[in-house]
Amino acid sequence: MQDMIEEYRGDLWEWEIVVSAYDEDTREETPVDLTSATLLATIKRRLDDADEDAMLTVEVSAHTNASGGVSALRFESEKTIGVEPGEYLADVRLLPGPHVLWRGAVLVKEPVTRRAER
Repeated sequence: MQDMIEEYRGDLWEWEIVVSAYDEDTREETPVDLTSATLLATIKRRLDDADEDAMLTVEVSAHTNASGGVSALRFESEKTIGVEPGEYLADVRLLPGPHVLWRGAVLVKEPVTRRAER
């Protein structure tokens, strides 16, 4: 994942996550089995905000391909509509752990067209 993710307010945000580890012996990336793991994503206004005050959070324990290290984080439109445009801090953690898989920013933009139906 890149350091900054750009999303539109009110859209479904779906981020694919591929978790791998570097194998010193083979010198290759190998998938991390996510079968009994949970991914936790948190989006906050400020770093010192309490976790309970986060703008958005999502936990995933049912993965796209658990043995292959592939999962997806989904922030539903009903939740993202309440996020004001701006830049937010975010991270994705692998539990148990915690292991930080990604840390960066989410830039939320206002869409130009607000009409959702035709």
